[in-house]
Amino acid sequence: MKSSIKPILCLGIMSLMITSCGHTQADRAISGAGLGAATGLVAGAAVGGAAGTGMLVGAGVGAALGGLSDESKINLGRPWWR
Repeated sequence: MKSSIKPILCLGIMSLMITSCGHTQADRAISGAGLGAATGLVAGAAVGGAAGTGMLVGAGVGAALGGLSDESKINLGRPWWR
C-alpha cells in the first residue's frame, strides 16, 4: 500500500501546480478540469477504486482550483486551444 501512495501524491501535486494554464478564468478552469480528470483517473485506478468516479471527482476539483487561481500568481502562458 505504501508504494502506491507516493506516485499518486506526486501526480496530485504536479497537477495542482499546473492547473492554472491560461489567461482567463475560463481557460484556467478548462485546463484544470482536464488535468484533474487525468489525475483522478490514474489515482482511482491505482488504488483499485472506480476510475470513472476518480475522473469525475478530479475534473470537478481541477476545474474549481483552476477557476479560483489568479493569473498574476501562476501563469504558464497561452493554452493550446487559443
